[in-house]
Amino acid sequence: MATSVGADEGPRPEPEPRPELVQTTDHFYHVRVRPKESFAQLRTSPGDAEVARGVIGDGCDVRKGRLDAETWLVESVLVPRYAAEDGTEAESLTDDLVDRIES
Repeated sequence: MATSVGADEGPRPEPEPRPELVQTTDHFYHVRVRPKESFAQLRTSPGDAEVARGVIGDGCDVRKGRLDAETWLVESVLVPRYAAEDGTEAESLTDDLVDRIES
């Protein structure tokens, strides 16, 4: 499902990925990669589920943001608690995932 974040004002600068733990729940570490305000639109990316499964494990959720008509980048990742011992490990796994998806 896509969510509009702001008006499409043309090309946006590509924000660098900086995984940061923003929330811990009973089941997930929520790791933000880039600020959602950087994107014109957000969507959950089921197409990246296979890559996420290989890097992190089952149950990972990848959210991407649209910079322009052709560019989608990882905005955030939900890392299952079983896959990481702590938030630092969740950030590291997210960094590895972003490298695989965006390379």
